[in-house]
Amino acid sequence: MVGFDYLQETLTPLIEAVYADKESCEIDPTRLEKGEDIKKNQKRLIAFTKKFFDCISNSIDHCPKYISNLLFILYEFFLSFKKSKTKKIK
Repeated sequence: MVGFDYLQETLTPLIEAVYADKESCEIDPTRLEKGEDIKKNQKRLIAFTKKFFDCISNSIDHCPKYISNLLFILYEFFLSFKKSKTKKIK
């Protein structure tokens, strides 16, 4: 599998840290446990998401070319999607 070693090396420590944290990141109001604060969960989820983004961004030098190309294609797609949505709103 292309990139398996890269992904495992890059993300495993962070995945283990998120799992070990044991704090909820649930933001679906229908799935919240009694006493959970959706705002705190949302902040925690955003913080974890930022850590994942930073982790991937900081590992770009080790990213296999195939994955790098795929991410670039997705990036361009989302940019074009965003532009087309903006045009429709105006």
